[in-house]
Amino acid sequence: NVVLNVKANGQTDGFVPTADYTVAYELPLNGTIIADDGNNPVQLGTWVQVSDAPIGDLVVTAKVSGLVVNGTDLDHAAPGAKTVTATFHPVTAANLSVDISPPVVSGLTSTAESANAETVSGVVTDNVGFSNIRMVVGSTIIASLAPVDIIKGSFSKLVTNVNPTDQVTLIATDTSGNELRVSVPNALATYVSPLSVYVDSKAPIANGNGSYTDPFQTLAQGYLSVGSGGIIHLAAGLYTGVDINASKAVTIVGPNSNLHGKSSARVPEAVITGGHWVIYDNNTTLQGLKFAIPAVDGADAFWIQANNVTIQDNVFQGPGKPDSQTWGNVSGSVLPVYGKVYRGMTIAVDEIGTVVKDNLFEGLRQPAYINPGDTGSISGNHVINSRGWVSDNALVAYTMNTFEGTEKSDIALFAVNKTYTNWVQYCAITKLSVEQANPSALVDDQRDLTVCK
Repeated sequence: NVVLNVKANGQTDGFVPTADYTVAYELPLNGTIIADDGNNPVQLGTWVQVSDAPIGDLVVTAKVSGLVVNGTDLDHAAPGAKTVTATFHPVTAANLSVDISPPVVSGLTSTAESANAETVSGVVTDNVGFSNIRMVVGSTIIASLAPVDIIKGSFSKLVTNVNPTDQVTLIATDTSGNELRVSVPNALATYVSPLSVYVDSKAPIANGNGSYTDPFQTLAQGYLSVGSGGIIHLAAGLYTGVDINASKAVTIVGPNSNLHGKSSARVPEAVITGGHWVIYDNNTTLQGLKFAIPAVDGADAFWIQANNVTIQDNVFQGPGKPDSQTWGNVSGSVLPVYGKVYRGMTIAVDEIGTVVKDNLFEGLRQPAYINPGDTGSISGNHVINSRGWVSDNALVAYTMNTFEGTEKSDIALFAVNKTYTNWVQYCAITKLSVEQANPSALVDDQRDLTVCK
């Protein structure tokens, strides 16, 4: 590093009237331009880093633009430009040398502390001194250390909010600005946690341990292994014959969580078919999955018999209308004339807080049958070639749902049944309010509101 103390034509740049002039520098070092900063000129005393110590003098060219005068005739100044040069020998500070060596990191390890946290340790050395150590995922800084955190070259840092799929990079910077980047070993990829279990139907072996690099093959294995409150990460693939009585609160996420069921950005799906689920435990979440529902009577993807269940960002694919006929009912029967009853889901009586959001339902008898006393929200879903939602004395709120090719009705409000304690609130729901909250919906209000009096 060299310190520039530049004078041109006997004037330091500190004497250039800033209101009248702009200055830009070109600093050739042994024939190579090392600084040319245009609108942000190098100023007096600026440090300029070069790859080698200067040999001989530097020639500084200052391009001065503004009011230009000839001699001392200040009355005839005119806009213009002048170029002045100066030759000088750079001064190298006595206690400094040119530093082009980045820090050195050795013994770098990571130890998994939980499903989303690891301790990164190592030893860092440098010939000058450290500025900082950062750990990043992509361009996001997830942890940093100051020089005081490095004791005799050793460091250890707990890094949180990191996933097994993340590549953490350590960046060590010294006081001269030299930088080293090195990949941190991924301890989370092989970590086995009861709160974060991985399942992949394409896994090469059937006896995996549920880690990211050694997943289970079946969803049943994953469910047996995950702890209450944990997450099952389901990879793209086909999962058949899945019968689960969900008696512990878990979150099952597929590859398309945070993408609407009808989004064109969805990637290959985790497809669940040929089984039947009953969700018994509160606070269960199913997100980013696809349920392929066969033409079998009662073949709902699942029943919900719990509170505060969230169903979001999924695809529910039914077989469609049999023989392209209508869904019309036989008198006194719950079955369609041309086929069976297959829904996305059925919500049992008196379940509260169900959230069904941003899903796609296609080719089904109904997206859901919602029973008396149920509360929650049905929002942002898209229904194609199906009959509509059924509210049987339920108090769910329908908002911003859309429909395409549906038959008979999009949302049906069944007759009032005063044997249920919520009948007064059910009577208070207006058809108009449901229509306004779902502008494209055809609402079939089957209630006789005279019984509400």
